[in-house]
Amino acid sequence: GFYYLIANNEDSGEIESIRIDRIDSVEKLVTTHGTPMRETEFRDTTLKKYMTSHPFLSSGKPVQAHVLIDEGCITDITDTFGDAIDILEMKDNRYTAAFYSTEEDLFRWALLHADHAIVLKPQHLRNRLRKAAKSLSLAYCVTNDDQVNAMVQKTADGYGILAIVSRDL
Repeated sequence: GFYYLIANNEDSGEIESIRIDRIDSVEKLVTTHGTPMRETEFRDTTLKKYMTSHPFLSSGKPVQAHVLIDEGCITDITDTFGDAIDILEMKDNRYTAAFYSTEEDLFRWALLHADHAIVLKPQHLRNRLRKAAKSLSLAYCVTNDDQVNAMVQKTADGYGILAIVSRDL
């Protein structure tokens, strides 16, 4: 539902995407010293290739990802990252797939598909997902009434009156 400007940033040397509705001013430059795309490291990048490795339009260079995914959900990868996906192995109704994505886009995708996909590589992204999972677990898996009451009180103190009609833990 949004339009984006995809362009080479002369300062960082990376292709970036900017939501058009978030641009608040534009000025015409006197000089035209921009580097033509054919002279940058992105010279062989087509829009399709860029979009399949940046499905959420996060900036950054694509890295190779390895993901373990349930057989019935393989289309979730192709729907998001395109058809440039290599199936490395199929075992026990699960695929190991390799493809390129920015780390931020892969992080977002992994959270959306956590019920049937596991990121195997890169390792530092696995660590980041592990940390996010721990935070989610602490936020949503609290079973101790004292902790729940403390959270409710903190919320009520910070935002005004809070009424809880029923609570099912």
